Amino acid sequence: MKILQDNTTVGTSLACSSALTLLPFCKEYERSSESLIRKEGQGTLSGLLSSHDVGMAFCSPDRLLKNSDFELALPVGEVITGPSNLAFLSIENCAEFKGKLATRLRDLKDIFQQANIGKSDDLRSASQYIWDASKTLAEPRFRHVPYLNLNGGCGSYATLARILYRLLFGNSAYETNEMMQGGSGSMQGVDLELRQGNEALLKRSNFNSVIDLVDIWSELTQMSFVASVLQKSKRNPTPLSKQAVVKAAELAQAKMKVEPSGYLPDIAPMNGQSQKVDLANVWKHVNYRLVSEDFRSLMFYLHLARPLVKKAMDDAAFKIKMIRWQERDAASMS
Repeated sequence: MKILQDNTTVGTSLACSSALTLLPFCKEYERSSESLIRKEGQGTLSGLLSSHDVGMAFCSPDRLLKNSDFELALPVGEVITGPSNLAFLSIENCAEFKGKLATRLRDLKDIFQQANIGKSDDLRSASQYIWDASKTLAEPRFRHVPYLNLNGGCGSYATLARILYRLLFGNSAYETNEMMQGGSGSMQGVDLELRQGNEALLKRSNFNSVIDLVDIWSELTQMSFVASVLQKSKRNPTPLSKQAVVKAAELAQAKMKVEPSGYLPDIAPMNGQSQKVDLANVWKHVNYRLVSEDFRSLMFYLHLARPLVKKAMDDAAFKIKMIRWQERDAASMS
């Protein structure tokens, strides 16, 4: 694999994180002898794209809300299906805690069904209906409302945690929690700890029960979750670069489901119990090619997330971007 050093700038290269979920894609992409930069942190990846050091990058969908120059490069990304242990919240006595949220979650499922997000032509109105309707629900009663500790996390999983926290605990708890973000204390010493990505896979065995964020998203929306998507800035990648990405995505997605051994790392990652992380099982919950249902999930997530994302683009620019994507990309993703 051709890894570029920090001082190397190649506008036709591709950047992604070191996520274990992307390992099959990266190994297939390596075979095309294309340039690949692997970095950590959404700020770093988006910075490479903004400065045109790379032509494309796997970035959080949130970046599409924050940077008006960023666009979908291709219908390629990390699509997560069902419970995957890739993003979860842990808390003391988690099983009991989840039981107290069961009624609230059931009411939210009814609201999501009424919003008809699977068929609605207006996802913006559907998302607004969900936020408005959720405010009418009785807020769950806890002796101590838990503090959402993002552990410095950012990107789609952190935003998804904030979306679900607001839906599950109500506006008052959410607003209090947001004011405390970045501080040193929790609310009454009760924390919901976010674990995401590689850290989540390595630490899941430390907990008997967790709140799987993607599982709740799927339960509410009946859709997969798009954790990252391939993005470009103002410069268009070359057709050959796009072809290399699509080929790698399609081959990796097909092969990792049936014969994943060729993608396993030489040194297997170990969990907290000194056991090998079952990457083959993880990859069963991952797709790289976005289809029309995934694109709908992505658009709906962006509409839900926009009120919560700081420094999001203005309403007019966001609306124009949504219309442009729907007109230009929907057909190619079906």
